[in-house]
Amino acid sequence: RSFDAAFLTEPLVEVFKADNEKLYPLAAKLLLFRPAAKAGDALAELVERKAGELPAALLSRSMDALLAIDPVRYRDTIGKYLEDKDPTMRMRAVTALAAGRPDDEIYAILRKSLADPHDGVFRHALRMLEKRTELPPQEGLVQYLTPYITKTDAKRTPGFLEFMKRRLLPE
Repeated sequence: RSFDAAFLTEPLVEVFKADNEKLYPLAAKLLLFRPAAKAGDALAELVERKAGELPAALLSRSMDALLAIDPVRYRDTIGKYLEDKDPTMRMRAVTALAAGRPDDEIYAILRKSLADPHDGVFRHALRMLEKRTELPPQEGLVQYLTPYITKTDAKRTPGFLEFMKRRLLPE
């Protein structure tokens, strides 16, 4: 039998408000597949209350669930992870924050990720630029990227050049 989000809302709220950490992963997964704002609010409160304590996999799934409900509603909660020590969380946070935003805001959000010392975060920012923007930044793409590429080491150059090829050269 099929069931909707309302069927699960109250039980999920109860789980997120309780201190039974063993149920959090399952509850976050269920919320991801049956998004409901009331349960999302309880999950957002949990993520803020247990900041730094939740496993990365649970935090990532929680971000996915919050995005499925309403990216704008949970931007403050998710945005706090742009400074996380775990590069995976920084990548996930920037993905979340870029959701549904206009190009100019995405360019502003990605500046920090392009300057991130972790290569994976840098490459992720390039992928976000490619997937989420259609127009170049106001100052032009080359001017926008110059501060980040001049600071990079040789490991970042191939990814940057591939991005520029895909972005600037027609198929």
